[in-house]
Amino acid sequence: APGGHGVNNFNTPASPGIRALRYPVAATAQGAPSATIAPLTIVEPVAGTTTAHIPVTLSGTTEAITTVGYTVTQGTATGSGVDFTLADANVVFNPWTDQASIAVQVHADAGTDPGETFTITLSGAVLGGPATITIVEDALFEDGFD
Repeated sequence: APGGHGVNNFNTPASPGIRALRYPVAATAQGAPSATIAPLTIVEPVAGTTTAHIPVTLSGTTEAITTVGYTVTQGTATGSGVDFTLADANVVFNPWTDQASIAVQVHADAGTDPGETFTITLSGAVLGGPATITIVEDALFEDGFD
C-alpha cells in the first residue's frame, strides 16, 4: 500500500535535487535501485601491472548496504593473470551512495595485440546488461595520451 512500511519512495523530495526514502529498502525488493556498468576501455601498462577501477552506478540509494554480484567472462583477453586478474565477486554500495567500483588488475604483455575484451555481468536485483571491457595496447597512446 502506498506509504506503508517497507515501501520505497524514491520520488519523495527531501530538498531540491535529492531523493529520499521513508524506510530502508533491501536491494532485492521490488522497485529497489538497479545497478549498471558501462563499457570501458583500459590502457594496458607498458610494464608490470596496474589496477583499473570500473565504475558501477545505482539508479538510487538506500539506507542499507546494497550488494550486487558480478561474473567475469573472458572474451579475447585471457584472465588468470595473463591479460587481467578479476574473479567473480560482489560490489558493495555503502548506505546513501550510488557509486562503487570493481578493481581489476591489468597486466602488460610483450606483444602488440588489437583490443582484447572481457565481459562483466551484474547479477541480483539488477536491470542493467553486461558491459564489455576492452584492454588496449599502451603503444596506441605513445603520442602523449597516456
